[in-house]
Amino acid sequence: MRANREIQTGSHEDRLLNQLWEALGVDPKTTPNHITLGELGMESMFAVELQQGLERDYDIKLSLSDIKTITVKQVKEFQSGNKEEIINLSKEIKLMRAQLTKIKFIIPTETHTKLNAVQNGNPIYFLPPVEGIFAALESMAKKINRPVIGLNWTEDLKDMTTIKEISKYYINLLKKLSPNGNYDIVGHSLGALIARKMLIKAPVGRAVIIDILSDSDLREDNINDEYFFESVNKFFYQILPKNLKERVARDMNGIKDTNEKLKKISSELKEFGGKSLVDKDLDNILKNTFERGKLIANYRIKSVKKFNQFKQEIKTKFIKSNGKLFIITPFEDSDNNSIVSRIVESYYLPEKVFKEILQLKNLFYPQFFSIGFRGKT
Repeated sequence: MRANREIQTGSHEDRLLNQLWEALGVDPKTTPNHITLGELGMESMFAVELQQGLERDYDIKLSLSDIKTITVKQVKEFQSGNKEEIINLSKEIKLMRAQLTKIKFIIPTETHTKLNAVQNGNPIYFLPPVEGIFAALESMAKKINRPVIGLNWTEDLKDMTTIKEISKYYINLLKKLSPNGNYDIVGHSLGALIARKMLIKAPVGRAVIIDILSDSDLREDNINDEYFFESVNKFFYQILPKNLKERVARDMNGIKDTNEKLKKISSELKEFGGKSLVDKDLDNILKNTFERGKLIANYRIKSVKKFNQFKQEIKTKFIKSNGKLFIITPFEDSDNNSIVSRIVESYYLPEKVFKEILQLKNLFYPQFFSIGFRGKT
């Protein structure tokens, strides 16, 4: 039977950790709690001993690289007899690594991909999000009782630099996949802007926008590479454990060049994912996500002026599609007028028409609302 004892003063682990503080040349009482052992320069010898002790006596399994993400606070808690911090870290790392290894960081060659196993019913088409892969939407797709097909971002689109070009590509693709028209589409981030464009230009049956853009602070004076880089972080940071995420964020503060930051994220993901994360396109996907983030921001900035100039024309087109657009807001807002105003501005929708559409949103696919897209995510 595996031992399950508390650390006592004078125990092997207690002595080891005291030696660790001494070897690192730090006083744990004055060292910031958030600093990791790796940041303090922990040597492999101590990492191996700590790794073996955790697994032998407490069934806590961590790789050597994981050991170096343990924080000063977690070590102090462990040394005082509280194992929960490191146990929880181990569980989080296991969960995040399992999620990460399920994501295929491969730029597809096929124009579309099935996202669930449902065979019967009219398909729903998911437009590509800013990261160009459907990992963040797959769990939702699997809960829908109709076939869900992801419209891929392939190499054919790499030279397209406008929402107009991209929308035209997907309109033509859907002419082949659904030649009778009247198809349903779902858009998130970049896909939301494509969906909005297609609603005017294509024979869309119904369109769903999973709104995140209206909650972003987009002004012409804050549009820079740092802002665009955050579009990469928002997705890829979700698949790193908290300790590693915070340490990477601190490392990023010392890196000014955007390409170097992208390389840093790629390196961290590969190291964390291990040998199972071998997908060859990770670097390109990161770079493409960054470029598409710029595309979204620049499109929105330029479209503000255009929207003001052609508001009546756009309003007329949207009136013809009344009842076809549904907005899902994945965050809470107690002020309905405020959220309506922000969404109108983000997607360039005529306010009168949008208010009518907002009242109809619950008629569309109730299962969307049952899996976390009503409150905070």
